[in-house]
Amino acid sequence: MSSAERELHLARRSLFVLLAVAMLAQPLSALAAYRVLEHIEAGADTWSLWVRYASSAAPDVLFVGDSRVRQDVDVVGISLELSAQAGRTVTVSRLGLSNADPALLDTVLYRVMSRASRPRTVVISLAEFAFNASYQPDRTADYWQLSFPPDAGFLRVALAHDWNRSRLAAGWAVPLVAHAPILAQGVQCAVQPSASCSAAAHLHDERMTQATRDLILTYYINLYLRDFKWSETELHDLLSAAERVRASGSRLAFVVMPINGIAELSEPFYTEYLEHMRTLAAANKIPIADLHAAVDKSDWSLWADPSHLNDRGAALFAPHLVAVVSRAT
Repeated sequence: MSSAERELHLARRSLFVLLAVAMLAQPLSALAAYRVLEHIEAGADTWSLWVRYASSAAPDVLFVGDSRVRQDVDVVGISLELSAQAGRTVTVSRLGLSNADPALLDTVLYRVMSRASRPRTVVISLAEFAFNASYQPDRTADYWQLSFPPDAGFLRVALAHDWNRSRLAAGWAVPLVAHAPILAQGVQCAVQPSASCSAAAHLHDERMTQATRDLILTYYINLYLRDFKWSETELHDLLSAAERVRASGSRLAFVVMPINGIAELSEPFYTEYLEHMRTLAAANKIPIADLHAAVDKSDWSLWADPSHLNDRGAALFAPHLVAVVSRAT
């Protein structure tokens, strides 16, 4: 074999090895990324929440929304009270995805309602910030994390909602594209630990302080309420999510969760937001419960921050959500 032939042979072997490593890296990257994300987000990431939900039969009652659902819905307390009323065990679960807007809720409800096992009742939590057309969160990572196991219908729904379709499709075609940012964050945290690398802050036992309240309200003004313009797209997506639930035969209700000081940031805006929600609910015969003021705002021992209750507050709030479930149609 000549020198040129040996070099060509070596090049081909090297290419084969690289291709084999690339193929092997795809499933391994998913396993590694899931573990990194689960640690950094303390199980509050979209991937972990969906995997836990999809690993068992659907509950009787499912609450779906943003982090307020994850924090404020006391599933144990609600289940006990509903079970006592029904004379049987009533199971309750929640899917609270951080900063979820109606587009993301429509997508996750596609996954929920396309399973063979479906909840009997779905309560969708509404959030004022989600209807600002000027607030455009990057949801590609959430859609990636909801993609397993693959589902052609889900892929169509996610592509319809995600404004970065080319990146979304690239992550599906080559999973390492989706997992690389998570793995990079894991490496950075291993080399240079910081507050963002520790487990996500737990709000369960927090008691709201003046500093926390001021910080979160300022964050709302600067991020969520900046250049506020009503999004007809998000209103349409909310209605789409509601239609998915009803088309599958489940009962449905809307709820506005408690807040502390957020409504006062712009009272005209918040009033208009509630009017939009009531109008949409009435037009589609969906029960709606406005509970934004249901928890004492002056008792800061019930609040973790202006947008979330702590465990004590959630326990006191549970009977209100029991009533919402009872009114679902």
